[in-house]
Amino acid sequence: MNSLEDAPADEKVIVSDSSDTFSDETPRGDWSLSGDEKVADTILDSSDADTITDSLPADEICGECTELCEDCRRRRVRDEALFKQPEESDLGDCQICFIPLPVNIHETQYMSCCAQTLCTGCFVAVFVDGDRKCPFCRGSVPSTDEEILERVTKRAASGDAESCYFLGHKFLNGMMGLRKDPKRAFELLTEAANLGLAHAHVAIGNMFRTGDHVEQDLEKAMFHLEEAAIRGNILSRSLLGELENDEGRADRAIKHWIIAAKMGDDDALSAVKAGYTQGLVSKEDFSSSLRAWKDAVDATKKTKQEKGALESLKDISMSENNLSTQIPSAVGYSKVLTE
Repeated sequence: MNSLEDAPADEKVIVSDSSDTFSDETPRGDWSLSGDEKVADTILDSSDADTITDSLPADEICGECTELCEDCRRRRVRDEALFKQPEESDLGDCQICFIPLPVNIHETQYMSCCAQTLCTGCFVAVFVDGDRKCPFCRGSVPSTDEEILERVTKRAASGDAESCYFLGHKFLNGMMGLRKDPKRAFELLTEAANLGLAHAHVAIGNMFRTGDHVEQDLEKAMFHLEEAAIRGNILSRSLLGELENDEGRADRAIKHWIIAAKMGDDDALSAVKAGYTQGLVSKEDFSSSLRAWKDAVDATKKTKQEKGALESLKDISMSENNLSTQIPSAVGYSKVLTE
């Protein structure tokens, strides 16, 4: 983990066909990262999977069958998992206030000392009160990049998904003193995805979507984003909506945006509203999306105490010297999935 081999900033990470991670000969519904459970197979093994025998719409059939062949059946079952409304996002709740973490990932804070993710309100409230200990584990908070990297590297070596993602993100962007190394970043992000981390799937999917540091492959991008969406990730829904819409599948795009809107995503709600004005979204779906969006946003509203802490923070001088004595500048990181 401490290797900092030189790598050109624009180096492409070539994923070979013989890789354990991907194979172009593998049916899309059967793709899986090594070490990870096959989502489609897991669902197909359930007792009710054998009851799926109805035909797919003409545009969803493989072209060689009029009823569900094995590939079409897998696709249908995967879609049932994909378009099921999640009960909560993959981020879960803040481990201090137990309020759902906000959709805006910039309002969350990863603690490198204990690998917990907190809302920014709870994190800031502690430091405003003059406490320099982690509000969750009560351990000392590192104040330098070197300390953070040392802790995170050890956790990543022991198989912690968040730590692998953290290091992968830093290597990808050349942050915290690390040399930019896309190849090493891809390896770490893949390891995090193998461990089931949804936003690692989003990061990989977005790399394949844009062709940033890897060969562009929209099918692999779709696969990773779907894996993240099945696990409850909200950002992946917006990206999937864009991909599906670009491919002329507006019905699937709208499904993704409705799910994301109901989980509190502002941009998705705007997309649903646009679909409603164009007659692509029914009044019932738009109304239910708007109500669910409001409930989701209300569930993540800050308490008066948290708001007071954030207001107090505004009164603190943000000069470099003063900030270093108030709040460590790199306690962990605000989760960023895409730059």
